[in-house]
Amino acid sequence: RGLTTRIFYYSYYPTTRGLNYAHLDGATWNTEVYNSQADEPSLVLDSAHNCHVAYHDKNDRHLIYSYEDVYGWHDTTVDNSQDAADEVSLRLDSNQYPHILYTHYNSAVSYAYLDGSGWHLETVDPIGEYECELAIDSADNPHIVFYKYGDDKLVYGYKPDDTWIFEDLATSMATYSLAIDVG
Repeated sequence: RGLTTRIFYYSYYPTTRGLNYAHLDGATWNTEVYNSQADEPSLVLDSAHNCHVAYHDKNDRHLIYSYEDVYGWHDTTVDNSQDAADEVSLRLDSNQYPHILYTHYNSAVSYAYLDGSGWHLETVDPIGEYECELAIDSADNPHIVFYKYGDDKLVYGYKPDDTWIFEDLATSMATYSLAIDVG
């Protein structure tokens, strides 16, 4: 397939409003409106260079996961609860399964992941709300950071088995990012 640059972005421009997909194939940019009722995209590429994107469906306010393969795009509603997916962070594990950390409008931080038995959804924090970031370590354990709005705290968490472990990191923060050294 060669080297291709891919971008998902939200456009406010009236003729391209919504989630747009742009990809550079050689010297040519191709751009299309992927979903006119979507925003908050998080994009990753798998080991075969296929796109995976999780986003917020503004019309139904659901969390959607989509991936591209040789047959085209495939969409799945991961969380159809009202007000899901205000902020979204997507990563793939070593088996190319998606993991998604996302916030609900004015409420919880949730975590969803796919494995051989299907999708699993859980509430990480019932009042976490605001931005969130996800990383997956070399043992496929999730590591997260989110802003706990009610307590004005930045919270780091990880799940080495079936239980989340949390640490408060800072207060009165503005923006952040998360990376895991897998070496």
